[in-house]
Amino acid sequence: MGIFINPLISVIFMTYKLKINSKVLFLICPFVLFSMALAPSIVSAHGPNSMTLEYNEDANRLDVTISHSVSDSPTHYIYVVQIKLNSTLNQTHDYTNQPGDDFTYTYTIEAGPGARIEVISICNLSGQMTRFLIVPGGQNGSTDPTIPLNIGLILLSILIGTALLVFKQYKLSKHK
Repeated sequence: MGIFINPLISVIFMTYKLKINSKVLFLICPFVLFSMALAPSIVSAHGPNSMTLEYNEDANRLDVTISHSVSDSPTHYIYVVQIKLNSTLNQTHDYTNQPGDDFTYTYTIEAGPGARIEVISICNLSGQMTRFLIVPGGQNGSTDPTIPLNIGLILLSILIGTALLVFKQYKLSKHK
């Protein structure tokens, strides 16, 4: 519920402060309502919480432990795990559910000393996570470029506020 309040309060405050007429408010309200309608899916959809990689060079075994807390795994799950070896796609594994909130998948991959193994896990609803390790150091790293999804609502609020200010400035300059 709190995620709805921020954009709505911004519009109401700016409408009052800038004394915007009802026609402009009528044009802006659909955008606010649309963002509010999308908010529940944005909040419930998320990528993995964490992912760790362990490689056993003797057994050519890669263990990928993923944490992805969901309330309904038949409809919200990690559906793809991609494995790259030295920046080249090596394996793709598709899934139709996940075994729990914390789970480990084991893969066979031949990687020599100094090889870079990169794993990308992708949620079927939204979000992904990328981790890598260098053989044989086991140095975990992150190349995850994602932005938290609630930033979209903040950006929408800023966009609406800026549009209102520009419109008000235009209206004031027109009356001079």
